[in-house]
Amino acid sequence: MKKYLPILSAVLAALLYALSTPFLKLTLAVVEPVFLAGLLYFGAGVGMLLMCTFTKESQPFKKEQYPYVFGMILLDVLAPILLLYGLQLSLAENAALLSNFEIVATSVFAFFIFKEKISIRLRFAIVIITLASILLSIENLQSSLSFSFGSVLIIAATMVWGLENNFTRNLSDNSPIKITAIKGIFSGLSSIVLAYFVNQVIVDVPLILLSMLLGFVT
Repeated sequence: MKKYLPILSAVLAALLYALSTPFLKLTLAVVEPVFLAGLLYFGAGVGMLLMCTFTKESQPFKKEQYPYVFGMILLDVLAPILLLYGLQLSLAENAALLSNFEIVATSVFAFFIFKEKISIRLRFAIVIITLASILLSIENLQSSLSFSFGSVLIIAATMVWGLENNFTRNLSDNSPIKITAIKGIFSGLSSIVLAYFVNQVIVDVPLILLSMLLGFVT
């Protein structure tokens, strides 16, 4: 059972993420994308920081890992903002399905930048997901081949996350709880500061706490 735990954890994470999409769509009616992105990540970071107190202390980052840490934080500022702006312009179900393109982006970056091998089975999966994403991104198959701008933003977000996944992989000798806490707090705070400068911050404590809780759960 223990050897299947990482797979089960990944499936559960994907399920929770998919379930979060409709809730995010509803929340975007009252919270602007940049501020919401910050709250989601900051909530996840705070939650994981609390969990760190119940786990054994992990080793510090190595000097050569710091570029990946900073890159991870920056990419996790950009990706959720792109996703939420795309979600504003798209159906929740389309957004949830398009999020699967992150698998393609992660694999492609791993192959071209980090020289990892891609199995035949994964190559077939990449082709299928790519074709499905193209179909979902076309606004009207019958009358035109124009792409939905919302879908393009969501795919762009998955590509950013795909690169971020590869950065995070280079930190895999550290605790995943610690890594999530770091990127959650620093990426979240960065987005909240950015939201302040673009006049998206709102003072609604229940809504802020609910958004942070949603970020922690997903």
